[in-house]
Amino acid sequence: MAITSSSAQPSILLTSENRASCPSSLFHTWETFLQEVDADVVGFNNAACSLETTVAVPLIEKTFHMKVQARKLFAHREGCEVILGKADDQLNKSRQEYRTAFLNYCDNASPVNLATYYDSHNNYVQQLTATNAMIEQYHNHTLPTILQELEEILTDVTTAVSDAICQEGEIMSEKCNHQLRRYESLCTQARAVSSTADLAHLARTLMTNQPPMRAPMRAFMPPYPPEPDDPPIDVPAESMPPVLRGEMLLDRMGGGQARLNYEQLRKDAIDLELQIKQLQEGLESLMRLQNRGLESNIYSKVNEIQIANGPPTYGLQICRPENLPAKACLLVNPPLPLSKRSIPGSLDTLQS
Repeated sequence: MAITSSSAQPSILLTSENRASCPSSLFHTWETFLQEVDADVVGFNNAACSLETTVAVPLIEKTFHMKVQARKLFAHREGCEVILGKADDQLNKSRQEYRTAFLNYCDNASPVNLATYYDSHNNYVQQLTATNAMIEQYHNHTLPTILQELEEILTDVTTAVSDAICQEGEIMSEKCNHQLRRYESLCTQARAVSSTADLAHLARTLMTNQPPMRAPMRAFMPPYPPEPDDPPIDVPAESMPPVLRGEMLLDRMGGGQARLNYEQLRKDAIDLELQIKQLQEGLESLMRLQNRGLESNIYSKVNEIQIANGPPTYGLQICRPENLPAKACLLVNPPLPLSKRSIPGSLDTLQS
């Protein structure tokens, strides 16, 4: 349960604090993915509890007495083998006494040695008969009975374990099938994510909350009339300079400098256009090299080309904004012949 609560925390934070203000397929898919992860954690926890209650505990209950019975059977077999071992030792001892009595009688053929020889013979035959009877009883009856009981125990344990494994497999199979269906639905939902649709929803939301605004263009502001903070102007009307508009002026006093500025702007524009063209060609050449490198899987070379692409791309991005003022001046104020205008101060104006 701790795992479940800790894994569910990111989803709670995401939905309560960072919910998108407009419909978003990506956000909805990510939230669904977190919910599936939470469901997996809960499902594994439930599966573990189910395995413990339906498999582990019944398996222990079914096999505990079998384990005790098997231990008793193995102890019985070990006891029988110990008894047979002692019988073999006694048989070997009787055989040694029998052989000793035989050798003693061969060395000294006396009635006493003969009687000892007969007694040792009888003891050896009796011990041999008893040992063979014990061996026959053990191998023909006791051991088969023990093995049969062990076989029954093994059969019962095998049945119990196989049933437990089968139950576990059914539980996990059902869980995996359910998980497969859920994640197939999640994959379908993820494939349907559309950034265009999300941006459209965001744009509609922004337009609803705030009306669209025009670009804040700057207007031409003449120096006259004076602003409230300016000192008063005490100049006669006939000496007042003309009030001009937002257009270039070329007269006898300042026309030369204006024309020189225009020529310099045109030259700068031509130079910048040439530089942009060179940078564009270099960028296209480097892009072609990068594509060939990608096709041949030369990743190290592609990395070098990516680094080399940086300065031309940056220069191109810098030159384009720098060229805009020159282009704007050329389009708004083309060079025209000087025309005399009858205004105070004998100024020649060039109206765009």
